Amino acid sequence: MKVRTFGGSLYFVTFIDDCSRKLWVYALKSKDQVLSVFKQFQAFVEREIGKKLKCICSDSGGEYCGSFDEYYKQHGIRHQKMPPKTPQLNGLAERMNRTLVERVRCLLSEAKLPGSFWGEALYTAAHVINLSPAIALQSDVPDRVWYGKDVFYDHLHVFSCKAFVHVPKDERSKLDAKTRQCVFIGYGHDDFSHRFYDPVEKSVSGLVDLDPTPTLVSVTLDVVEHDNNGENVQDVQVENNGGDNTIVDAPAHRAVDEPTVPLRRINLLKKELSKSFAMKDLGLARQILGMEIIYDRKSKKLWLSQEKYIEKVLQRFYMNKAKAVSTPLANHFKLSTRHAPFDDDEKARIDHWNAVKWIMRYLRGTSSLKLCFGIGEPILHGYTDSDLARDVDTRKSTSGYLVTFAGGVVA
Repeated sequence: MKVRTFGGSLYFVTFIDDCSRKLWVYALKSKDQVLSVFKQFQAFVEREIGKKLKCICSDSGGEYCGSFDEYYKQHGIRHQKMPPKTPQLNGLAERMNRTLVERVRCLLSEAKLPGSFWGEALYTAAHVINLSPAIALQSDVPDRVWYGKDVFYDHLHVFSCKAFVHVPKDERSKLDAKTRQCVFIGYGHDDFSHRFYDPVEKSVSGLVDLDPTPTLVSVTLDVVEHDNNGENVQDVQVENNGGDNTIVDAPAHRAVDEPTVPLRRINLLKKELSKSFAMKDLGLARQILGMEIIYDRKSKKLWLSQEKYIEKVLQRFYMNKAKAVSTPLANHFKLSTRHAPFDDDEKARIDHWNAVKWIMRYLRGTSSLKLCFGIGEPILHGYTDSDLARDVDTRKSTSGYLVTFAGGVVA
């Protein structure tokens, strides 16, 4: 890395258990710290699982030679070194390092935080990876395999979300605020600790006792606000600050920052709001971006349908009674930019317009089809294919792809 973290680190090292895919990351100020960090890692994992570390695989970097080799021999650890300039032989570690860097980049970009926060983003990315299903484990979770018990997600929060940190009584006067607004920047090394950045004090702090710490809960409701001029409907965001509910203006359809909040807590917020406002609970979403949402709670399925929108388009262009076809575009179409229409008079005699009509006929026969989610395992499947130099102008090939998740198409 080119930017140092708050602790002065410029590098990071990863350790991966080949069986469970459990991941550990450590930030380093210099590469000569690798041996001391490895000793800490070895002592930690051996005490945690009660077994001795027997073998380690690494590249041929200088940080893994010299004193490292002596340490291995003294403790009976077998060291497998990859030949120089062959990262493909250490693919598991190389892919993980690339994944971590890409996720760190995305977290910092989305949070609009400077590069000095890369260490916090790195630990957050590793924490989430350990709690995410892995293909190599048949969709099992690394932490579950490593510890041999179920994992929990109640403690997860959105990186860089707003957080209100509790100020202890001995650090404030009677009239001082009980909380200070900070930014959530990840998880500590303890199971239930969180780390926060105070933009006013320019400092990073960690908390283990989360009971008094307010959490941010966003709920979109319709609130009817009465005034002398009549009734105005506005969207509001509810912030639960340690038991004190504060209402601030928020845009419609605000994302829920804490998706694991129990339903009873949301119902309690609704009850408290209804004491001051005339409210209407809109219930489950039924439409999004012109798509109808259909639920089936018994079978745990959800469908997205664009049938109404497609029917409207077909009627607009008088294609609602057209003869249906089974493919989006037939093989006999040989479209070229040289034959593209330049004005409305060319519509009836140009193949491009016939191709558009063919697509309309395809929509006529498939308007009732829906995207279904929830019928498969939560795994991403990708499919791709291409034709062979079908572009009549450039002789280039056209590629296509399909990505599914939980049995439904997502891209």
